[in-house]
Amino acid sequence: MIDLNQPHLAFLHICTHAFFKAILFLCSGSIIHNVDNEQGIRKIRGLFKTLPFTATALIIGCLAPTGIPFLTGFYSKDLIIETATTFYINA
Repeated sequence: MIDLNQPHLAFLHICTHAFFKAILFLCSGSIIHNVDNEQGIRKIRGLFKTLPFTATALIIGCLAPTGIPFLTGFYSKDLIIETATTFYINA
């Protein structure tokens, strides 16, 4: 992205990446705090009943880096791919 003379795209991608990583980190801390400091994944159950907002944010945070439409990863990756295909650096 910087090589394509588009540093603002690199900054956008870094910001969106930091945003969903922060969401995942905060969700994991909230889950660990609310299940009596248990960190074993097998003992953490029923998140949608006990923590519906956190569980929803966790699902969205997991889907964001995959490029699902209308989430942050989609827009940054779409702009990067569009710029890379229309730049003709090797033409």
